[in-house]
Amino acid sequence: IISKLNTVNFNWIDNNKPSIGLIAQELELVLPELVETDISSGLKSINYDSLISILIAAIQELIQKK
Repeated sequence: IISKLNTVNFNWIDNNKPSIGLIAQELELVLPELVETDISSGLKSINYDSLISILIAAIQELIQKK
């Protein structure tokens, strides 16, 4: 799962601050349960808090492979 995630650097539209994250439309293809779509605007958002559990599991798997 982790190898399918594509991190990107971007600037926020509203304040031009640089950030790093994932593209919701891409993440939705791999982990649709982590992406929410606002019905009125159609904008997508990522539940990064839930992504932490997946990252922990991936780290644990790597440790077990040692």
